[in-house]
Amino acid sequence: MSLTFYYAPMSTSSVTEAVLAELGTPCERVKLDIRAGDTQKPEFLKINPNGRVPAIVHEGTPIWESSAITMYLGEIFGVDAKLYPEPEPKRGEAMKWITWSNVVLAEAGGRLSAALPTSSEGAVQPNSLDWVPPDQRSAIARDRTREGKSGSR
Repeated sequence: MSLTFYYAPMSTSSVTEAVLAELGTPCERVKLDIRAGDTQKPEFLKINPNGRVPAIVHEGTPIWESSAITMYLGEIFGVDAKLYPEPEPKRGEAMKWITWSNVVLAEAGGRLSAALPTSSEGAVQPNSLDWVPPDQRSAIARDRTREGKSGSR
């Protein structure tokens, strides 16, 4: 079995890292430095044309997007270990919550991180891909995020 995990510290790669650890799945780990441009290099863009982590390559097939990776790893390594449901309605429940956490919960967390002052714990730092200049931050968006409301609904 050949499984390679591409990650960057302090990124959404931590979701995939936790899934791999829970499943006890061995893999080669490739650490990328986002600030150094590792995710924009041609060799990585062949794995994920979006130039983002996490990504895995299993038996030569690249898979990216943390929710897709989570579901894939669950199906391949989690069913026999009783950590992921068999193909039945319960799997639909698992997929629903995986997707929700990666879309709704992550979006709210990202908006909150972008709205916080850089000196705050959990704030997006200058020069990251998600950096928003202070004069473009919205107090209304920050407050709505804290209340669990999305500005797009």
